[in-house]
Amino acid sequence: MHHIHPRFFFLLLSACAFPVTAGDEASQRLQTLLTGIASYHSPFSQTLYNEKGEILQSTKGTFYLKKPAQFRWETFSPFKQILISNGKTFWNYEVELEQVTIEPTERILQETPIAVLSYGGHIEDYFDIKPSAAHAEWFQLFPKQKKSKELFDHIELQFINKGIREMKIIDKLGQNSHIIFYDPKMNLPLLDTTFRLEIPKGVDVVTNPH
Repeated sequence: MHHIHPRFFFLLLSACAFPVTAGDEASQRLQTLLTGIASYHSPFSQTLYNEKGEILQSTKGTFYLKKPAQFRWETFSPFKQILISNGKTFWNYEVELEQVTIEPTERILQETPIAVLSYGGHIEDYFDIKPSAAHAEWFQLFPKQKKSKELFDHIELQFINKGIREMKIIDKLGQNSHIIFYDPKMNLPLLDTTFRLEIPKGVDVVTNPH
């Protein structure tokens, strides 16, 4: 079964403290937009296309983010899965399997090549950032790091009214994961309970502490 891990989206939104080289207009604009997002909430649809443009899978769910390092990504169809971080602990609850995997959030971020975005530095050290010639507020991010290049070819982000509205992740095989956030709310208060998981009784718990 194919689905996109929300770490990609979370880490991009977590880019809140990057110095940007003067003169790089696309990098400056992207940095400004990302820095302006302190919290985010939206339902989403996600469609995975193969290299021929044929649909392989479609999912729907909701996404919550609160800086720093708190997020909740929940899919409802065709499968139910809940991924939550409270900034320190990460829970992956696979409802149909009745299993919860618990890991440190820091480890989850470190396992993702683009996690460098959440640790500071120049965004252009890790990505070549290009604006789309056809659409306003569209950005293409091409990874520079070897591990990232092995994972995906590039990422595309669209902003509307200063919020992320669409995201595309194109891999080396030409598959395109297209995520649309169709009713985003930004910088509103979000309860801390949103970012905690109450584990149901009878569910298997797998802990990976290191």
